[in-house]
Amino acid sequence: MGLTNIVLMSLGVSMDAAAISVIKGMSMCGMFRWKHALKMAAFFGLFQGIMPMMGYSLGTNFSELIHAWDHWIAFFLLAWIGISMLRESREEKTQGEPDFASAVLFPLAIATSIDALALGVSLAFLHANIIVSAGMMAGVTFAVCLLASWLGCRVQGRLANRAEAAGGIVLIFLGVKILAEHLFM
Repeated sequence: MGLTNIVLMSLGVSMDAAAISVIKGMSMCGMFRWKHALKMAAFFGLFQGIMPMMGYSLGTNFSELIHAWDHWIAFFLLAWIGISMLRESREEKTQGEPDFASAVLFPLAIATSIDALALGVSLAFLHANIIVSAGMMAGVTFAVCLLASWLGCRVQGRLANRAEAAGGIVLIFLGVKILAEHLFM
């Protein structure tokens, strides 16, 4: 597999994490902190690197099981997080820093890297260099998410208090999209 294909594949699997990074960046408007953006990008990048290696190691032995359930796991995680964000968007809040706790970022990182797990299984079939591929996925996702969180903060001023509700809706749609792609395609 050539470098161009690896970069394009890496950009593709980073898009779900980038969407969430934009949303989380929107929640930081007026108080953008690079440490939060770096932590979030590191979580997403790390999982985008680990999950394809796990998928690769599972290889052909469990590919049917992974393929049978990956979309359901991603759907339920994203729907649950999205519904939680919608609920939180309706609650009265005091102005404070958005939540970038590991307990918040962990399920988001898992949900956005399920496709990378399945991709790792595919890479095993292609006998691809998993170290190069996973490293590229991790690095590209880190960079894309860092930029996306900064951009999210920049555009949030136009969306005011609707950022969290929009984020919840986006996550639910991402979950539905993943489920529909696997069930109907």
